[in-house]
Amino acid sequence: MPSPDRTTKRAPRKRPRESFFEVGIWLLLVVLLVPAAFVGYQIGRSTKHTTTSVGATSAAGATPWSLENGDLSNTRLTRGSSITSANVSRLGVAWTMPLTASSVYGTYAANPVTDRDGVVYLQDLDSNVFAVDLATGHVLWRRTYNSQDIGPNGVAVVGGTVYGATAKFAFALDAKTGKELWRNTKLVPKALQKGGGELASGFGIDIQPQVADGKVYLSSAALLGGGFAYALDGKTGRTLWSFDSVTDPVGEKIIGGGAWNAPAIGPDGTVYFGFGNMYQPEQVAVSKPGRRLYTDSTVALDGETGKLKWYFQAVPDDFHDWDMQLSPIYAKSGGRTLVVDAGKMGSVYAMDPETGKLVWKTKVGVHNGRDLDSALALHHRLPKLKYPLTVEPGIVGGIETNMAVAGGVVYVPVPNLATD
Repeated sequence: MPSPDRTTKRAPRKRPRESFFEVGIWLLLVVLLVPAAFVGYQIGRSTKHTTTSVGATSAAGATPWSLENGDLSNTRLTRGSSITSANVSRLGVAWTMPLTASSVYGTYAANPVTDRDGVVYLQDLDSNVFAVDLATGHVLWRRTYNSQDIGPNGVAVVGGTVYGATAKFAFALDAKTGKELWRNTKLVPKALQKGGGELASGFGIDIQPQVADGKVYLSSAALLGGGFAYALDGKTGRTLWSFDSVTDPVGEKIIGGGAWNAPAIGPDGTVYFGFGNMYQPEQVAVSKPGRRLYTDSTVALDGETGKLKWYFQAVPDDFHDWDMQLSPIYAKSGGRTLVVDAGKMGSVYAMDPETGKLVWKTKVGVHNGRDLDSALALHHRLPKLKYPLTVEPGIVGGIETNMAVAGGVVYVPVPNLATD
C-alpha cells in the first residue's frame, strides 16, 4: 500500500494504460455485478450530522451485498443478479451525488454495501457514513466524523448494525438511525492519535471490516511499530484479541504491516488475513536482511483466540512495496479447497487452507525481471543496483484491487504500472 520514502522514485511512468482506479470500476461493473453498481458511487460528503430516519422504497427485498466482498469467503460472487454479459452494456447511471472527501489516492475507494431493505451504506474518505435509498439516491441519514482516511475505508452491515472505523478508532452504528452504539479508541497508539507522522495523512485503521459470529475483524496498518489485526465484540466493541503483524523489526523503528482489506472466514472460524509490506529502502534490505514476518504474507489465525495457525510469505525482505494486501479468497475448485491471495508483486498464490502450503503460483501482468531482488538480498546475493531503475510491477502496479472467483475461475484486475 502507500509508502514513505524509498530508494526507487515514487512517480510511475506515464503510459497509455488504465489506472488501477479505472480497473476497479470496470471490475465492479462488468465482472463483479454488485447490486449497488446501479447507484452512483459518488455519494456526497456531509457538512452537518443528522439522524433523521426515512423508510426505504422500491428496492426493498433486493439481494443484499452486506460485506466488502459479498460473503465471508470473499468470492465477490453475486447471486440472483439480473445483469448478464448480454445486457451489461445497457447499464446507465440511475442517480449521483457529489463526493468531496478525498485522500492522496483519490475520492472514493471502498465498496458500498446494501441490506434487504433497499438501503446502501457507504463511507467517504473523511470517514463519514451515509445510508442512502437504493432506488432514489435520497440520503436517509448520515454520521459525520470528518477524519481523513487514506482508504480503502468502508463499512459492513450485519444484523441491523453498521460497522466501520476512522483512522483512529472503530465504531458501530444503528442501521436505522445512524446513532453510534459503541466506539473503541484503544486500537491506535495514543501518541499517534495526537497528530503528526503517518496518522496525520490518514494512516491508522484503513480497512473495511469483516463481521462473523458476533465478532468484528479489522486491522491497523502502516503505523510506526507495525500494524495489528484485531477481533472486537460486535455488541460492545471490546477488544477480544490482537495479532502483531510485524515481529522482525530489524532492531529499529519501522513502518508497515497490517491489513488493508477484509479477511476471509473459513467454515471452522479460521480468519485469513492478507498483510502489507514493511517500508524499508534497499540499503536496509541489503545491510540487515530478514524475512520481516509477517509482512507480505497470508496469515491464518484462530478466530477465537487470534493464535497463529500458519503463514505464507510471498516476498521476504521486501523493498519494492509489494504488499500481499488483498482480501484472501476461500474457494473450492476441482474438489479441492484453496485460499487464494495476491498483491502488488503481481502474482496470484493458492494455498492449502489447513497448512498454508503453496499449491500453485501464477504471475499476471508485466514483470521486467526484478521479481527475485528481495530474495537475493535476503541471501546476500543481490548485485548492486544501477539507477535510474525501472521496476515492474511498480508501487501502484501488480494487483491493486480485490479479485473474484466464480465457476472455478479467478478474475484478476491488473493495472500494469511501473515505477522509475
